Amino acid sequence: MVRCLFFIIVFFSTQIDANEICDTESGKCEKVGTGGAWMLSIIETSVIPCGNPTEITNWLAEHDWLLDRVKAKSTEYDHLLKMQKRLFWNAENKDKTQHCSKLITLIKNGNPLNSNLR
Repeated sequence: MVRCLFFIIVFFSTQIDANEICDTESGKCEKVGTGGAWMLSIIETSVIPCGNPTEITNWLAEHDWLLDRVKAKSTEYDHLLKMQKRLFWNAENKDKTQHCSKLITLIKNGNPLNSNLR
């Protein structure tokens, strides 16, 4: 019973209200949660700290059509980029390797802009 309750709490805490953004030219769609700009800023600033993993660089290249749309939803996107570089990916952050691993897992599972990594 406790395990089931824990699973339900974890499942729902990682799901965020999402809107689907579609590209009419390519027919591609992606769910973007309310924290989409936050997650995109983490993804974009993760390439160098995570060692340039192909999962991240490929996702960015494949979702090029989506990036500007998500950035446009936040008036403070440039500030988010600076903040992620300074705090989240700081060289002294002991959890950086764990963050990279979680981020790559989110990307592999799909819809990382509809997830929560804080």
